[in-house]
Amino acid sequence: MRARHRFRLLLTASTISNLGDGVTLAALPLLIATLSRDPLVVAGLGVVNRLPWLLFALPVGAVTDRWDRRVIMWRANTVRFAAITSLAVAVAADVHAVWTLYVAAALVGTAEVFYDNAAQTLLPSLVDPRHLHRANGRLGAAELVANGFAGPPLGAALFVIAASLPLFVDAATFGLSALLILAIPGLYRPPATTAPPRLRAEIKQGLRWLWHHDLIRTLAVLLAITNFAGNAGLSILVLFAQDELGLGDLGFGLLLTAGAAGGVIGALIAGRINDRFGPGPSLLGAYVTIAMALGLVGFTSSPIAAGTLIAVLSFAGMTWNVITVSARQKLIPDELLGRVNSVYRFLGWGAIPIGAGAGGILATLTNLRTVFIATGTLQLAAAAIAAGRLLKSAAVLQDP
Repeated sequence: MRARHRFRLLLTASTISNLGDGVTLAALPLLIATLSRDPLVVAGLGVVNRLPWLLFALPVGAVTDRWDRRVIMWRANTVRFAAITSLAVAVAADVHAVWTLYVAAALVGTAEVFYDNAAQTLLPSLVDPRHLHRANGRLGAAELVANGFAGPPLGAALFVIAASLPLFVDAATFGLSALLILAIPGLYRPPATTAPPRLRAEIKQGLRWLWHHDLIRTLAVLLAITNFAGNAGLSILVLFAQDELGLGDLGFGLLLTAGAAGGVIGALIAGRINDRFGPGPSLLGAYVTIAMALGLVGFTSSPIAAGTLIAVLSFAGMTWNVITVSARQKLIPDELLGRVNSVYRFLGWGAIPIGAGAGGILATLTNLRTVFIATGTLQLAAAAIAAGRLLKSAAVLQDP
């Protein structure tokens, strides 16, 4: 019962903060699009928000294996509360500029590195290993319902009323989430059997473990490619929606909501897909589906078709996420979980700002559609090259 109560607190905290994230997921791109129509400037918001994963993921992973993971999470959300509140005040006073959005996005992104790595590392301490697929699926579904279904249309609607309003809502959700995490009872710091080594040595341990594990290494490389590709498109999606699909502010919010629909379904049935087809075929099928849906977006001018493709992409993406997160939580030793997770996310999430920047550059040099077509093709090529290794190495996940 205690474990169930602690998981419910984590689930509630995650759902609330993700609702705020969904609100700003629509509001921030709309806000920067009012300041600039330059694809490089618009894409730059995604670059600075995700750049902390490239800069700080490795040391944060080592810190996660030293500090109490619950404490890291509530402090990170407190930082996000302060950053978004400051931006909301600046927007309300009409003293905001592109650089103020960049600074807030960088602070929120840095805190996210701490929060997300600690959250994934904390979960196995709250849930029986047999229920990890279900717990990750519930967290993923709650995230998408809040972040995808409810958040974006609410954020777009609030933005129409006042540009600062969705930011104040997001700040409030971070504050409430921090309090809920603080209420989770217990200590969540791995027991130290010896004096901790130097931070650099701990990072090397995580790198070494990941690189010598065939499956986790393969998943990390594939994740880096798909995050590069997907975020090249996401970084200029607001311009694509407005200029190529003819959508307004509310329409952009609904486009993001359509994507969340597929993601929610994927989160709820990922475990069943894994059980029915096996981890290797499930992961490969999800990866190929993501690539095809991403590339086809570049060929459509219909908002309905684009929304459907984004929904399919999100369905496959969430299926991939649930299976791979559960795999890491099962295979990585607890005393190394923070470090190896940070290396994994350094590779996977560190590709996000690079992809966002590449999307802005490619859109500037060519056009918005080319970004989706080129990155979808890149991901299909990666799937073809890695298919055999993925299917072989995923056999380690098969139940005896």
